[in-house]
Amino acid sequence: MTYLSSTVVYGERRGVVDDETPVTEAPSPAAALRLSAEEAWRRLGATILRCPAIYGPERGLHVRVLAGLHKVAGDGSGATSRIHVEDLAALALAAPQAPRRTFVVGDAEPARQRDVVDWIVETYGVSQPPSVPAAMVHETLRGDRRVDGRGALEALGVTLRYPSFRDGMARR
Repeated sequence: MTYLSSTVVYGERRGVVDDETPVTEAPSPAAALRLSAEEAWRRLGATILRCPAIYGPERGLHVRVLAGLHKVAGDGSGATSRIHVEDLAALALAAPQAPRRTFVVGDAEPARQRDVVDWIVETYGVSQPPSVPAAMVHETLRGDRRVDGRGALEALGVTLRYPSFRDGMARR
C-alpha cells in the first residue's frame, strides 16, 4: 500500500528537506491531519510518499499562469518543488515493493517561483502575472522549501520522466 501525503507536514521550514528531515515544529491544522493520516496508514503497512506541488497537463502553476489566474507571492523569490503526476504515479506503483518507510518525492529541479513564472511567460507569450503581498496567496505559494527526492528515486528504482518543470510544463 502507498499513502500520498504532503510536504505541508514540514510547516514553515525553509531550505532543503529530504527523507531524513524530521517534522519538529508544531504543525498547522492541515499538517496535523496529514501526520495523523500518515500514522494510521503506517500502522497498516503503507509506504508514505510526501509530495510537493503536483502538476500535470490540466493542473499546476503553468495552467494558472496561462489562464491569467496566478498571482506571484511577493517578489517570487521563494523556492518550491513540484512533481509531475505521471512521475508520482510511477513512484506510487513502485512503493509497495520497497521497505515500509516515509519518502519525500519531487522533481530534480526545485526553482524559485519567479523563475518558473518567467519561463512560462517567455515560452507561451502570455502576460506576466501580478505580484501581491505574500499574505494574499495560499500558504503553499508562500514557502521557500526545496525537496531532495533522490533517496526515494534510488530506493524505488524510478527514473523521472519529467526531471524539471520545463520538461513537464512544455506543451506536447
